[in-house]
Amino acid sequence: MANFWRAKHDDGPVHDDLGEAIAVWLDGIEPDEWPETLEVEGFRKAVVPESFFRDSLLTRALEALDEEFGDPDGGYSAPTPGMIEAEAAFIRAVLKEYLVWTCEKTGEIERVNVAEWVRENRPDWLGVRDPRDKEENQ
Repeated sequence: MANFWRAKHDDGPVHDDLGEAIAVWLDGIEPDEWPETLEVEGFRKAVVPESFFRDSLLTRALEALDEEFGDPDGGYSAPTPGMIEAEAAFIRAVLKEYLVWTCEKTGEIERVNVAEWVRENRPDWLGVRDPRDKEENQ
């Protein structure tokens, strides 16, 4: 399910509101140049798998320790079951707290009739005053 949206041919940022994605794409384009239909793609935050860095964190830590403190004539240290368990717990904690910014497409496409959307959501772009607005000088 999509939590973010962007017009299909837009390469700008995604928006957390479908209407905002439409408005941003249409803003600055003359009404006579608006397409009849606008396709808006859905996105969600990417999911970082635990395996993303599990193999490298512990290995790099042990290599750094061995380089600085290990037996100069010996090989590299092997991770123990306790180290592997601690690494997995550490990675889960980091991923739980980490704020992912990267988004991935969900495959959802909303096809929006531009003229209808503008009439319903931004009538001011057509020079039509929204009747819900109060008189400015009342």
